[in-house]
Amino acid sequence: MVDRTAGFARFSDMLKHSLGSLVDQTAEDFVAMMAPDGVMEFPYAPPDSVREIKGRMALSSYLSRLGEILAVDRLSEPQIHHTLTPNVVILEFECAGRALKTQRPYYQRLFWSNPTGHFL
Repeated sequence: MVDRTAGFARFSDMLKHSLGSLVDQTAEDFVAMMAPDGVMEFPYAPPDSVREIKGRMALSSYLSRLGEILAVDRLSEPQIHHTLTPNVVILEFECAGRALKTQRPYYQRLFWSNPTGHFL
């Protein structure tokens, strides 16, 4: 479970803390960290859900809609898994929050990686 006394309120803060010089420390948020033509994939998303987001503008739109549905209260301190490929890492972390409509708790264990060695 997520330790609610420690962790990060924003994904971009977690990335900056965990990845140091591998990410733009001056970026205001996660969207600003993404390359203009970057791609995010959700390979295990349900069939009628978003499976891919292409570009910074699309990510911004997606996250604004997500923010109307879900409130993320805390992201845990991630475990960093280094790979044999330079600059490629896998972050394992937990996310806790609540559904805004029902106030039901939301919890998920997530994995994030940069398989190309570039950060989005």
